[in-house]
Amino acid sequence: MQQVQRQATVMFSSLLGEAAPLDFLVAASKDTDAEVRKLVCIALQSLAHRANPDWLIPLLGDREAEVRRYAEEALIPYGNRVPLEAVLHALVERGVDFEDPLAQVLGSFKEDFPRSVLERLAESQGEVAAVILGELGTAAPTDLLDALLAVPFSESTRPMRFEALLAAKKLKSSQLAPRLAAIMRDEQDFSRFSAAAALGAIGDPVYMPEILALLPIAKPLDFSDVADGLSGFGEQMPVDEMVEFILAYPSDGNEDIGDLLDALRFAGKHTPYEFLVSYVQDADRDPEARGAAAKALASFAGAGLTTTQQYDFALHVLIELLQSEGDPLFRHSVAYCLGLIKDPIVLEP
Repeated sequence: MQQVQRQATVMFSSLLGEAAPLDFLVAASKDTDAEVRKLVCIALQSLAHRANPDWLIPLLGDREAEVRRYAEEALIPYGNRVPLEAVLHALVERGVDFEDPLAQVLGSFKEDFPRSVLERLAESQGEVAAVILGELGTAAPTDLLDALLAVPFSESTRPMRFEALLAAKKLKSSQLAPRLAAIMRDEQDFSRFSAAAALGAIGDPVYMPEILALLPIAKPLDFSDVADGLSGFGEQMPVDEMVEFILAYPSDGNEDIGDLLDALRFAGKHTPYEFLVSYVQDADRDPEARGAAAKALASFAGAGLTTTQQYDFALHVLIELLQSEGDPLFRHSVAYCLGLIKDPIVLEP
């Protein structure tokens, strides 16, 4: 009973705003109940405007993984008020996670993040250096990221290469284009497709033919990277060639082709309207792929790029599919897409 009361008290404290008893929350952060410590993290996250980020640092080393994760997330709104060395130490100790909250926190330092620290990390902890560089935005020293990308691929450098390419995709720096192109052209490098995704994000049309040329040799698992690379060119993307490839792809078990269909959301006024309408209605296609086509169609209609006739027909098709389609996954996708269009006529169906 006492345990439940302590949890409830912490929850209530987080709702008090300016009147929240910070001393009580600091004491509760040392509670033996992991649920209480987790609730303290939630409370301190909402109180970031007046709380001290130092109070969360001990929880980064909590014995419970869930508490540690909540503490990491709680530090994000504190930005560059956090103690840099302590957060960096926690990141190095546990290693890099996907969409790492500690990397986001460190990225908030921008140009104030010491270059000397990044240089040391690049030499000894390349994976950590890469993930931080990806969060620094325009303040990132791209020469350091370029140096990491230049390290030859091997099984031991695979994690670092993954993070470095992800960072390059976020930064969209034209200075990295030659390096990314070199990786993309290396037939022996497993990460050539990820390099194409990062190169496409830069949007230089010079590289578009090479990225498109990867499509016929890509495995289904690589479709996402190639799609990301092509979508980066926006209205300049090679829509006709993409549609031709999609139509030629087998209709059974082709959920991976949905990544290419999803990329068509970024084609703007060059969105292939008639193709999408036809694909969405083709019951022989995979439900996930059809859902991606519906999303591209809804994005086109919702952006006001269609003619009045196209808009009305797209709505008619999607509403009819919502009411008649048997596959629940696809029906869910259609309902979501109708919500994207935000036309009052879709509310009742």
